[in-house]
Amino acid sequence: MSTTVIRNTRDISPVLRRQRTFPAAVQKVMTQAMRRATFTLEAEAAKRTPVGVGDSATGHLRASITSEVRGTPARVRGIVGSPSDYGLAVELGSRPHWPPKGVMKRWAQLKLGLSEKKAGEIEYVLRRSISRKGTPAVKMFTTAFSASRSRIDTFFTAAMRRVARKHFGSGSPER
Repeated sequence: MSTTVIRNTRDISPVLRRQRTFPAAVQKVMTQAMRRATFTLEAEAAKRTPVGVGDSATGHLRASITSEVRGTPARVRGIVGSPSDYGLAVELGSRPHWPPKGVMKRWAQLKLGLSEKKAGEIEYVLRRSISRKGTPAVKMFTTAFSASRSRIDTFFTAAMRRVARKHFGSGSPER
């Protein structure tokens, strides 16, 4: 059997250096892209969140929306949500239940502009309606994601292009 040995005479140290820094570079740009994505989604969800629901006329639910980025080099995750106890019920709607006394009175004052007396008169009717029908889903997070999807995709596409350009683009060894 005849063999031929091929030896590389070119310096491949630049490639090896890029190979070692590649995971950290990917983590960095993906984390930056995820931060932009979560801030975008947080702002979109806040715009779609109703104000004056429950006992707050100041937008407690809207103000409680936060975002966080977590992850490892292999997996970066963005989390956008609200720790509010009624945030999930506003997003998904609720099954029939009796709201606590007084909450619907305050809601009628804030949302319907009724006087305290008028709101007190219709509170039972509102509570009874919710006890029969539940509440509709607002879907502020769902619609915010749909509205932001193309911008979010752009953030990640641009991030991967930056990594590719840095590690495989100009300055790479000749073939």
